Amino acid sequence: MVRKDPRYWPSTRTRRNVRNGEVGGGKMIRVCLNCIFAVSVISTPGAAQTKAASETGFEASARIFDYDAKQPLDIHDKIIEEFSDGTLHDITYASPKGGPVAAYLVVPKGKGPFAAVLFGHWGNGTRAEFIPEAKIYARAGAVSLIPDYPWDRPSPWRKTVDHFDRPEVDREAEIQAVIDLRRGIDLLLARPDVDPQRLAYVGHSYGAQWGSILSAVDKRMKTSVLMAGVAEIGDILLRNNDPSLVDLRKARPAGQLEKYSQATGDIDALHFVGARRSDSVAASVRQLRAIL
Repeated sequence: MVRKDPRYWPSTRTRRNVRNGEVGGGKMIRVCLNCIFAVSVISTPGAAQTKAASETGFEASARIFDYDAKQPLDIHDKIIEEFSDGTLHDITYASPKGGPVAAYLVVPKGKGPFAAVLFGHWGNGTRAEFIPEAKIYARAGAVSLIPDYPWDRPSPWRKTVDHFDRPEVDREAEIQAVIDLRRGIDLLLARPDVDPQRLAYVGHSYGAQWGSILSAVDKRMKTSVLMAGVAEIGDILLRNNDPSLVDLRKARPAGQLEKYSQATGDIDALHFVGARRSDSVAASVRQLRAIL
């Protein structure tokens, strides 16, 4: 099967703040300072909001994304473009799960301290998706990091997905994607030109799924923007009426997609997004502008 990111297709249900925007017709949403608030924004909670309804269950789920933050980042950095507002770097850093994570780093001119933005691209995309937005943020005085995912990497570090007969393989690759993003936060905050109090996340499609988890298990971000994500994989594989998905259900053995959705469902966004307080659009506009 040719890989298509299921989170790129509209969900059959709207769940909380995971998806307020939809993408259709092969068009991606572009983010800029003036249009970013057409999507979901999740902000760092106050003390009263930090406990999930089932704290023990949530804490167990959060531990899935633990890693050794003391491991060396092993950063390799090469400037590949200089533009009017900064520089574009092609870098790698070490994944706690093994191998290098390729990423683009966009650094504004000046000495800082700068705000920082971590981006998560859509599943069928590449780390190049958000370069135009990162350059806009450089103009505003923000460092941006855009990592790839495990399925974008060369052998022997590449981990493919869509193993509907082996859901544990996909689950492990997706857990690594979140952990590698957390390691990206480590990289940004290790920079002396970054203000640790001004860190944001922007995720599209798969990146919104990871952002839901990231915002719940990692408290270092001031705000998160999630675009065109999906609450749970069953919304896509089992309940979506897109013709490609109808054909997929017909082509797979009976019950396989149900078992797949159950086996990977513990890392669905639905279980994590409620751990953060959701602010009004006006409040979120003020918060994101305040960190830039």
